Amino acid sequence: MLKKLLVMKKPHMQPVRAISFFTLFLLLGLNTGSAQVRGLVFRDFNGNGSRDSASIGYEPGFGGLEVFAYSGMTSVSTVTDSSGYFSFPDSGLTSAGYPLRIQFGSLPSYLYAGSAGGSGTSVQFVTAGPGVMVTYSVQDPAEYCSPSPQVMTSCFVAGNPDAGSQAGQREVLIGLDFNAMDSPPHTTLALAEEMGSVWGLIFQRSEKKIFSAAFMKRHVGFGPGGPGAIYVTQLSQDLQSPVSTDLFFDFGLSAGPDPHDADLPNSSLFASRDNGAYDAVGKVGLGGLTLSTDEQILYTINLHNRRLYQITLATKDTISYAVPDPGCNLGPFRPFAVKYYRNKVYVGGVCTNEEAVLPTDTTGFAAAVFVFQNGVFTPVLNFPLTYKKQASSSDFEGVARAEYWRPWTSIYRADRETGSEDRVVIYPQPWLTDITFDVDGAMILGIRDRYGDQMGYKNYKPFDESSFDLYSAISPGEILKAGLCTPGLWTIEQNGAVCGGTPSASQTAQEGPGGGKYFYGDQVAQGLNHGLSSMGGLSHWPGSGKVIMTAIDPTDELNTGGLKRLLTRDGGPDNGGGPAGGALLYREGALSYGKANGLGDVELLCEAAPIEIGNRAWFDSNQNGLQDSGEPSIADLEIQLYQGSELLASATTDEKGEYYFSTATGAQTTSRRMGLNLRPGTTYSLVIPMNQSATENLKASPADLLSNGRDMIDNDFNQTGSQLVLTFTLGKAGENNHSFDAGFALLCDSPICIPYSVRKIPAQ
Repeated sequence: MLKKLLVMKKPHMQPVRAISFFTLFLLLGLNTGSAQVRGLVFRDFNGNGSRDSASIGYEPGFGGLEVFAYSGMTSVSTVTDSSGYFSFPDSGLTSAGYPLRIQFGSLPSYLYAGSAGGSGTSVQFVTAGPGVMVTYSVQDPAEYCSPSPQVMTSCFVAGNPDAGSQAGQREVLIGLDFNAMDSPPHTTLALAEEMGSVWGLIFQRSEKKIFSAAFMKRHVGFGPGGPGAIYVTQLSQDLQSPVSTDLFFDFGLSAGPDPHDADLPNSSLFASRDNGAYDAVGKVGLGGLTLSTDEQILYTINLHNRRLYQITLATKDTISYAVPDPGCNLGPFRPFAVKYYRNKVYVGGVCTNEEAVLPTDTTGFAAAVFVFQNGVFTPVLNFPLTYKKQASSSDFEGVARAEYWRPWTSIYRADRETGSEDRVVIYPQPWLTDITFDVDGAMILGIRDRYGDQMGYKNYKPFDESSFDLYSAISPGEILKAGLCTPGLWTIEQNGAVCGGTPSASQTAQEGPGGGKYFYGDQVAQGLNHGLSSMGGLSHWPGSGKVIMTAIDPTDELNTGGLKRLLTRDGGPDNGGGPAGGALLYREGALSYGKANGLGDVELLCEAAPIEIGNRAWFDSNQNGLQDSGEPSIADLEIQLYQGSELLASATTDEKGEYYFSTATGAQTTSRRMGLNLRPGTTYSLVIPMNQSATENLKASPADLLSNGRDMIDNDFNQTGSQLVLTFTLGKAGENNHSFDAGFALLCDSPICIPYSVRKIPAQ
């Protein structure tokens, strides 16, 4: 390590500069053997900066990113391959022994640099040689989640949820562990009297708030806000209990009138007929919910007027857009699903064929997804709903197996009706209710069976006032996968395969689009009882390799409901969570919902992504204000973080000259300060006192030579009295900023200087 550089006073002699000595040092140690610089760019979902060994395959490499190797002002470049790897050859300026600045290109707008805790930043300094490996993590703040997240789901309670009533006192919003098994404990987050029937859910990470949207379900009453209500539930800091639930927004009659019968009982112990609600399912109330990545805009679908609404949370101002018809023939296109993904909104729905005279008329029967951006809808996925699917009732024969989707119906119909006083009925009607995305951009779709919301569990037959038999629907939906096979366009799975992949025997043994089914774990008792199990609500935990969905019989116990986890890599069940990969939330009984869609959406309760700032102090030997290859780092430099006049933390640069301040939890060192309470949008200052030993005989190098957004290699600190100062506004959650570099030059740069020393400038 180069501890001191002594420059003596000699007439007519230029001072020896640090870069000259450092370059000479490298040249003397030049290795002419085989060498190259290799590297990896990967997606980091848990924010630790490392590609965790257990997650390889789930934290994939990031392809297509340009990488530059600089020697002075000269550079060569390459591009990461589909697995995120890159390399530079042992030739030219990347030959063994040459000092290099490795600099990564610009990221897409939805991605930011990951934490530098286990990998490097977008600018790194190496000496080319055997075994040199450069790693760089990138992250999407919307995909960040803690190692053991909670999920929330909505439960349906039969009856009118009047305040203080039996129905009103039952829970409708609950939280539990993502990896819960068997019959797990859960926390109650809201009661029926507070919000009634809700389906769409979304969690605002920054404020720890849940938004819930009113849902039209026969036998289940609306909350105090009616069919157009969006509720907001404030959670405690640990997400384990509710603080309050209030009405956030009301669409009023634009979401349709409340069609429930006036005599809907306020106890789940009593059956109801509720005729007016039967055909209103999917046509009144609201659909899914989603938030923009900055959590400023809430999106939902008004099912009554079939429009996409965006609501500014701060002001509650709304703008609505008519969702286009993709070419439906026998009825309208009915949107429901909505998902914000990579700065775009995705809207999904079905051509319902509800005007068909015959239940077998499937002309134009299809599902479609649009992407919405800048006021324009663009179709990105369309697939027919005429395929043979897994049987809703595998233990029956003929039509009663319910192996085909039926057009939406406004009158009572059944493919299967069995039993006498307790009747079981099936008539599957497809409803695209949820969309999420895998880490490779593949679209995962939740299909709900509308019939479960029309018929309910142990309630009276609609429109037949003479019948007092109790009817219960069996209504499994399904989960499908669509691959991003062409840029900007998705293709539905075919014969259990995505984008021409090779399906497994388990996938081809089932029925689905093109024959076969990707998510073959979407079944009950290995398909012996029901070939499908989904209730149409789903969520993906990036980095886990799992998607979670609401499901009937999630543990293969009959007439139950809960959550089921499937593996995204092969479509099988999460066997680490039991044979079916499920968690049971309710059993058969008068207060349950059997197999008739007893649950709604499911969403992760992920905390806001941490924010990390900082980077490097270096000796700018040529005083050009830029970090050139071969210029050494400065260790043991104290850098202070202030908010106004309050000192929040202090860090000391490590041997690489690096320092970091982070809101993340974890072990901290003198150079990495963790667990700080920093708020996005708040102004802070970084201060370097110039009266410390590390800055003896040094001054700031020229500052801010490159404009904002391209200043990853310049000096960002300016001299203010006896200290260097950088004032900045903290970015959004997960918007790490590693551009806060401090450059130093010799205090005396005249041809004749008095003796001085530069301390603690380590060699590269």
